[in-house]
Amino acid sequence: MTGLVLVAALVLGETELEACQRLAPGMAGEVEVRMPDETRCDILTKTTAWEVDWAPKWAEGIGQSLLYSIWTGKEPGLLLLVKSRQKEKAYILRAKLVCERAGVRLRVEDSEP
Repeated sequence: MTGLVLVAALVLGETELEACQRLAPGMAGEVEVRMPDETRCDILTKTTAWEVDWAPKWAEGIGQSLLYSIWTGKEPGLLLLVKSRQKEKAYILRAKLVCERAGVRLRVEDSEP
């Protein structure tokens, strides 16, 4: 971990990769699985290709999960990391509405401090 990334992680809490590594075992998933186009699915489980993203990046996360679903033949999933459910409720609502319409599984997880 570079010095700048380490300082950011200490100030801001866990990184996206750290969240993936924390959550994947409980989901029986594999972290950072490379796709044919060199992108990486954050967590790949037996049934779902999960993109893990911070709440403000909900829309980008939906698109990525759909791509990973195409590559893997598995259900698309967005695992949304939130620092404050109250402060980020608009992002959660937007993600929920679009995920329901697009057939993307949605999971919301609190990030570790």
